[in-house]
Amino acid sequence: MTIVCAVLKVGSEPWKIFAMAPPVMATHYSIEYNSHFTNCHITAIGLIGATEQLLIQQGFIAATAFFAETNDAYQVIMFEAMGHNFSLSEVLIIASSLAGINFEVTQYWGGFSAAKDKLYAL
Repeated sequence: MTIVCAVLKVGSEPWKIFAMAPPVMATHYSIEYNSHFTNCHITAIGLIGATEQLLIQQGFIAATAFFAETNDAYQVIMFEAMGHNFSLSEVLIIASSLAGINFEVTQYWGGFSAAKDKLYAL
């Protein structure tokens, strides 16, 4: 997570740091929760799995080597909304966070649904 935050130049903006937690930090826990109740270790939901996510992250990190300004390339303004100029870095953080939340909710729901003892699952 430190590398991702550094490449995207998160700085001292807490919302960006917290938004990176679902896709980067909490994914493993949701996979283990689901596999505990289903006896099936699922690392992919839909088209994107843990390996694909890693390759995408590493691709964005490696891409900075091809820009003259390295990770400043992610500070390009993509669009303006609600009086805020959203940079490519912020768009990537928001998209990653939403994808991570979707992945984890699906994993948690699958595990909870398969649990025989719902109280234990909570």
